[in-house]
Amino acid sequence: MKKNVLTFCLSALSFISFAQYTFDNIEDFGIIKRNWALVSADECEGIIDKKGNVILPPIYDYIESFGDYTNNLAMISFNGKYGLINKKGQIVLPAIYDDIEIFDVYSKKLARIEHNGKYGFINRKCEIVVSPEGNF
Repeated sequence: MKKNVLTFCLSALSFISFAQYTFDNIEDFGIIKRNWALVSADECEGIIDKKGNVILPPIYDYIESFGDYTNNLAMISFNGKYGLINKKGQIVLPAIYDDIEIFDVYSKKLARIEHNGKYGFINRKCEIVVSPEGNF
């Protein structure tokens, strides 16, 4: 009996509604960031916290873990374009770029961005240091 109840509970967790969202899947908490879980709905990804609050709605193509890109930033993809979020879940670089190179490829302090075939650089605060106007 306990096994059947546990199986039912685990099955129910894979299809949960939070306010206006119905999630197809909820990953384990702590993988993307402590107390956050990656969720998916209709093949899109988002993030919730342990209280069920939506940090990022499930509208993104994918969301990388913190540390994959840099410790304080995670890359997001929306409609095939890339941006960055911080550890508060705030979008610090909008998802309008064709590509974002990781830090340390060109410089420890700069990352290359590509927008409409033009290249530029951002710093670790996601401020544009060199606007993507020319080709390198």
